[in-house]
Amino acid sequence: MTDIYADMRDALIDEMDSAMDQGLEYIEPGTVTGPEWAPVEVPPTPYTVKGVASGVQQKFIKDGYINASDIQCTLAVFDAEPTTSGLIVISGREHQIIRVDRIPSTGTVVAWRVFAKS
Repeated sequence: MTDIYADMRDALIDEMDSAMDQGLEYIEPGTVTGPEWAPVEVPPTPYTVKGVASGVQQKFIKDGYINASDIQCTLAVFDAEPTTSGLIVISGREHQIIRVDRIPSTGTVVAWRVFAKS
């Protein structure tokens, strides 16, 4: 059953991604490790992702949290799990991520819904 979902997901995201070509990239933040007196900073990791960015659907708009002027992205699954501490790059411009939803909310993730400030 998982293979069917994966095939459907890949076909849908490929179609949207090639039609829009928005140059989407997720940037996973770097971390600081090591002892306090000799910290080691790991640089951020960029991931090129397939997906599409659009305006926020009305059902997700919440005053003061997600606004109509924000951006909603639907992303294919990639090598990292997006978080609100990361950034989404759309057509070369970085945006702060404010919410990440799994699609579906339980079980095997077939896509990510990411909301970002415009």
